[in-house]
Amino acid sequence: MPMLKISFSPRRLAAQVVLFCVAFAALAQAQSQPQYEVQATKNVMVPMRDGVKLVADIYRPAQNGKPAEGRFPVLLVRTPYTRAFQDRANAAFFVPRGYVFIVQSIRGRYGSEGHWRFFRDDPADGFDTAAWIAAQPWSDGSIGMLGGSYDGGTQHAMALAHPPALKALVPLVAATNVGRYGLRHNGAFELRFFTWLFTIGNPVDSPQYPAYYPGDEETQRALAQNARNYKQYMMAPPFRPGITPIWPAPRRVRSTSPWDRGRTPDWDRVLPVKLNLGRRPKWTSRSWNSHGWTAGSKAFRTELRKKARCASS
Repeated sequence: MPMLKISFSPRRLAAQVVLFCVAFAALAQAQSQPQYEVQATKNVMVPMRDGVKLVADIYRPAQNGKPAEGRFPVLLVRTPYTRAFQDRANAAFFVPRGYVFIVQSIRGRYGSEGHWRFFRDDPADGFDTAAWIAAQPWSDGSIGMLGGSYDGGTQHAMALAHPPALKALVPLVAATNVGRYGLRHNGAFELRFFTWLFTIGNPVDSPQYPAYYPGDEETQRALAQNARNYKQYMMAPPFRPGITPIWPAPRRVRSTSPWDRGRTPDWDRVLPVKLNLGRRPKWTSRSWNSHGWTAGSKAFRTELRKKARCASS
């Protein structure tokens, strides 16, 4: 997704507003003022192609206590976190204005079946989820996605699968290439993710815990392997010379330059990837310091001009 630097320039601000409106043009049929009640159907199991079922909470427009007739555009959040993070506020705002709002727990999280492997299954699962939504009688076949951080990364993953029903994305502080810019930085494990892994990233009610799969040998092996990995990384952090598990350049072991210079060069490398997620409308805005990443990139102007020339030719 392209990055737009927030500016107080009237022209730039106007351009950003126009791009935002274009991104949601496919969903413009929804009502702008509250006209509906909210009806919730929770713990709906959505089947994937391999037989695994993922749990979702669905909030539909309603009138007089019953689901409203007709088909509506759908806003979707796919998340590894508890669905309660998204349910209340988003449903209360969007559903009365004519949207169906769905929040789905990704594979292996909060009641969804299967095993969670960091982003691995999100493209295929996102595609299957979109196909299921588009086939429902209350869906008009148009899907937009919301969310930040991992929830933004699930949008990028779903876009890579090109589901026909996907019309708009609004990823915030979102992951793109997590092998180089996220869980790892150019191959080196980022120690800040220990906090995430031991708290939000590994909830006590996750089906990854042995109590939920007492006879599941795969889960038992994964938990044992992860325990060894935690200890290894704690003993060999990326700054420690000689034994650092870093890839691909050992000379970076003694370097703290990513912290000294900020991360604008990272954006220079990752933006061409983000700009090629398909022909769907895109609008991305970042603060100067979001998730610890510094905004601003020379590559944005270059790549956006290339796109503009291609579109006009």
